Amino acid sequence: MTMGPDCNVGKFDLGRIIGTGLMGTVYIAKWRKDETYVALKSVSKAYVCRHNDGRHVHNERRILRDLSHPFILKGFGTFQDPDHIFFVLEYVPGGELFSRLKRKEYFPAGITKFYLVEILSALVYLHEQGYVYRDLKPENILLDEEGHCKLVDFGFARKPGTDGLCHTNVGTPAYLSPEQLNGKFTKGYSSIVDWWSVGIIIYEMMTGKTPFCKNNSETSYAIYLRVFKGKISFPSAKRFPPVVKSIVKSLLVADVTKRLTTPANIKSHEWLADVNWNAVGARKAVPPYVPRIVEAGDCHYFNDYGMKGGRTSNTDVDQSVFTGF
Repeated sequence: MTMGPDCNVGKFDLGRIIGTGLMGTVYIAKWRKDETYVALKSVSKAYVCRHNDGRHVHNERRILRDLSHPFILKGFGTFQDPDHIFFVLEYVPGGELFSRLKRKEYFPAGITKFYLVEILSALVYLHEQGYVYRDLKPENILLDEEGHCKLVDFGFARKPGTDGLCHTNVGTPAYLSPEQLNGKFTKGYSSIVDWWSVGIIIYEMMTGKTPFCKNNSETSYAIYLRVFKGKISFPSAKRFPPVVKSIVKSLLVADVTKRLTTPANIKSHEWLADVNWNAVGARKAVPPYVPRIVEAGDCHYFNDYGMKGGRTSNTDVDQSVFTGF
């Protein structure tokens, strides 16, 4: 689809809400011009200004404009009204990998490996473009109509500073590296933190839970103490083969000098040594699961949040923050 400079919400037929967050709401919508289904992400300007989050939404806009990869969500453009900014995004109908995992409780090693290599492919590309993702978790991986992965939500992604490092504390604590969790005692972190998160989600896909977080109410420091001790409880070898255990333990080492931290070393690990990466990038690997999509715009894999998002006021909104949308 091609958006013009006069794009506005009236150009779309809004369907139900398929996602909600602190900053806004995601609708399924149909572009009236050619009946293309899209995900329309509405972000409250008031929230952005209150929380000084302008750079995050601008980063997301820039990244979606710059990136093009088979396992990364496409962005078609943005527009705004007095109260909201809107991201027009590719609609991915298969739902979250997180939801699929919760229905199955855990994945066997072969299925975990399929999703892992597509996630790795997306992250390697993202890093090559100079970005650190910083929010890798199953909720941010969608499945398309063929069952392939799509990495979404780039609000926390950014390019490191002139020193090659990031310094802000963002992301979901259960998936953060020790240098992110305890930034008080570090001088920053690089893109290798995304490989730590890869180790976390391998474990989660294989067991249905993360290795260092007991519940959602834990503090980042409590998780850090567990991370620092480095003790990980693994299921039986039948459920969690030694070769998979090996890569997880190599990725989840608190000492960066001993951690698996480069794409080349990760890809050459014994578990992944037989992967045809060219075939993966060409989407030729056969997905273990194909969503049942009944018709265009089918959204039954997403929670139903109704038809109307919360109303916001433009009170105290500095409109200059949103120049370019």
